[in-house]
Amino acid sequence: MRSAFFLITALLMTLPSLVAAQIAVSTEDISNVLVDLERRAPADVKPLNDAQLSAEVSAVVKAIHADVGQRVSAGELLLELEDRE
Repeated sequence: MRSAFFLITALLMTLPSLVAAQIAVSTEDISNVLVDLERRAPADVKPLNDAQLSAEVSAVVKAIHADVGQRVSAGELLLELEDRE
């Protein structure tokens, strides 16, 4: 009984090396495996806050002091109008 135990143990210990020898392994370039995580979809961007600008007079814009998307404070000069005098 003891010899059968040793025989089975010896067979089981050599089994992983026999199985490993039969496994086929292939390699591939990493650029072929990487997944592009960028997604595109049509969308409309809407601001959280909206502001309406208007002038009390009709005039030509002389200079613009703010860019689109720029954060401004209340009372800050946004543009200058030409003087019609």
